[in-house]
Amino acid sequence: MNLSFPDDLKAKLLDAWRKGKYFTVPEPVSENSCPDYAASEPPNLRFPLKGPTASESLKGFDTVRRWTEAWALHADKEARSGLTLVWKEWDHRQLGKNRIPEAVIFFQLDDLALYLGKRKELDLWRAVCALALVRYPALEPWVRKRPLTLLENAPILEMLLNLTDWYLANRKSGLYLRQVPVPGVDTKFIERNRGLLKQWWNLLDPEALVSVSGDGQPASPALSFEDRFGFRAKPELIRFRILDPLSTFTPYTDLSVPADEFASVTLPQSRILIIENDITALSLPSLPDTAVIFGRGYGFTSLAKSRWLADKNIWYWGDLDTNGFAILDQLRSAFPSARSFLMDRKTLLANRDKWVTEPAPARRSLTRLTVDENLLYRDLLENRLVPLDSYPLNGIPRLEQELIPWQTVLAALEKIILIDLV
Repeated sequence: MNLSFPDDLKAKLLDAWRKGKYFTVPEPVSENSCPDYAASEPPNLRFPLKGPTASESLKGFDTVRRWTEAWALHADKEARSGLTLVWKEWDHRQLGKNRIPEAVIFFQLDDLALYLGKRKELDLWRAVCALALVRYPALEPWVRKRPLTLLENAPILEMLLNLTDWYLANRKSGLYLRQVPVPGVDTKFIERNRGLLKQWWNLLDPEALVSVSGDGQPASPALSFEDRFGFRAKPELIRFRILDPLSTFTPYTDLSVPADEFASVTLPQSRILIIENDITALSLPSLPDTAVIFGRGYGFTSLAKSRWLADKNIWYWGDLDTNGFAILDQLRSAFPSARSFLMDRKTLLANRDKWVTEPAPARRSLTRLTVDENLLYRDLLENRLVPLDSYPLNGIPRLEQELIPWQTVLAALEKIILIDLV
């Protein structure tokens, strides 16, 4: 027999409360007016109870009697909280007239909150809801969708609203987050709450959704918080080394400069290596007419600013796996003539004993690979290189570049120099 006992109902209501079901938002919300919560609440909160069928009442009379008594006692105990028990009259052919619980009603949300021990939380909800919506009525859709987020941020809500006041009065400020002059707000506060702030400011400042380039197009989702909302971001650095022993470009052997500065000065070397592994890049020997840029995986936005690189002989070397090819493909979106080295089938098969499993393979169409690169990429994805029992891997193989013998690397560099001489 499936009966709703008081503890069952209370657990169900608590679960719904914790999910924010009963955090109502007054409507309409108007600026500088206090929300009317009473008008926004349902006339009553009625919860049907699972009771017995006629046949169950006959077969399990004692169980039904205990269930009825449990509800009667519970209703008496919780009368002060506003719980009202609705009874249903039965006229059973064999059992005669009986009365069993049919539903529980709370006539106000305050009563339900008192019953669940959540009255203080309800009062807090109403306070933060009023504070947010009186200041910014346009946040109403967000508040309706994320009531629990608003409640969780009650201790810092005033600071979030003050920061929003400042932002809307200082759009595209060009300041670092460290410079924002709002009491109690520092860089870490903004960084901790950037997800919430982004949601708010997108609602309150539709212009933030337009590309910062001013072309009227929607802003890219990949834009950083700083770029989207007009703050100055920490400059991205380009790290590079001059390998040419005859170069007088700089006395320094290892440099890191802001991407904008790197873009403004053309390196005199005609050959540019882009190497993903830092230690490998640091280990490279002197090479004529060559510089090396330290790769940073996906994301070539900063490097793409250096348009002068398009006139150089660019050689890329990353891990020999699906992500390595995906990064190469992305590099070619900025520099189509870039070539790869040590990312071929011969190198991969010659180092079969060094294969490991790629943890998160790239599974997408790569349109900028050469025919041979694409065939190898597809073979990696499909595990078609050798019979599966030929190597102890559970997944797609990869060859990390630092595992390739150094003599193989030096031989590849000599070959590159000869190719560029042609």
